[in-house]
Amino acid sequence: MRHAAARSDEVLVVRRAPAAHTADELWHYRRRDGEADSAFAARIRALEAPERREPAGSAADADARAGEAAAKKRVLPALVRGGVAPQGATGEVYRLLPGPPTAGGWRR
Repeated sequence: MRHAAARSDEVLVVRRAPAAHTADELWHYRRRDGEADSAFAARIRALEAPERREPAGSAADADARAGEAAAKKRVLPALVRGGVAPQGATGEVYRLLPGPPTAGGWRR
């Protein structure tokens, strides 16, 4: 999945809070000038420091902000459960857990 994401120029990762007293974040990765797909994929796979980190608060807030960032774009959401629902976005969804996506009109 990360290899597919690395073929784009922009990747957004919803980073869930590692502990109860911390907030979820959105990690924004952008391909660097001349960066090969494999190098970009390696940065994402290793969860290296993103170009921008955005505090998102709760899981619901993080999902809503991720949906806003993907609205009206062609996207490939890779979701654990399916809570991100970008309005007007097109594409296919990869969902880790079985069952239909819980939000949006995605095609699996």
